[in-house]
Amino acid sequence: MSLVALRYGAEIAVRSSGALKAVFVKDVKLLESGALAATPTFARPLEDAIEREAAEALGRARDECAALGLRIETSVRRGVVPLVLLEEAADADLLTMGRWGEHALWATGLLGSAVEAVVRKVGKPVLVASGAYAPPRRIVAAYDGSPFATRALELAHAVAACFGVPVEELTILRSEPAPEIAAAATPETIVFMGAYGHSPMRELILGSVTEQVMRSARGPVVLCR
Repeated sequence: MSLVALRYGAEIAVRSSGALKAVFVKDVKLLESGALAATPTFARPLEDAIEREAAEALGRARDECAALGLRIETSVRRGVVPLVLLEEAADADLLTMGRWGEHALWATGLLGSAVEAVVRKVGKPVLVASGAYAPPRRIVAAYDGSPFATRALELAHAVAACFGVPVEELTILRSEPAPEIAAAATPETIVFMGAYGHSPMRELILGSVTEQVMRSARGPVVLCR
């Protein structure tokens, strides 16, 4: 669970009179596969360490939300990370995740990360956080006229109203917009964009704009489908 992602979610929730649920997922890919799972000497200490990590992370989440006067529900789940998050997001308006994790592969340029799996299937906006939290001072919406980008623009206006800042619309005209979008994703900016708008075959051959942006973004990016 990313406490940075949680903080962005908390700041949005408190400004929109919402509530927050924090979920710590004990990843079965780590706990139940490979040599570690087959060796009790290592498996039990690993399980205990993750239990402690969950208790500490959720405790910090409760403290942060209490300081903001925000209602929070916490949960510890065991399972495949994307599948658990898809279930948990069923009643949510916005899902927040950290960019890095045990199986997040953005940095290597490989497809198949938990973030990608969730964004492609969840049907809800996903805020992906990286680096340290910084109070948002800019809202930027990357817009190319597509349905996903239109959803991103609409959400950008709603979130901008919560923070009392205008929306800067970044009109995309070039065929390779990733560098321009990534340059806008500074620590004090929330960037909104449509995600995975091309066919899987084109993305496999030429690379996904979404993935290229996520490799370089220095601040939070909200991905909409």
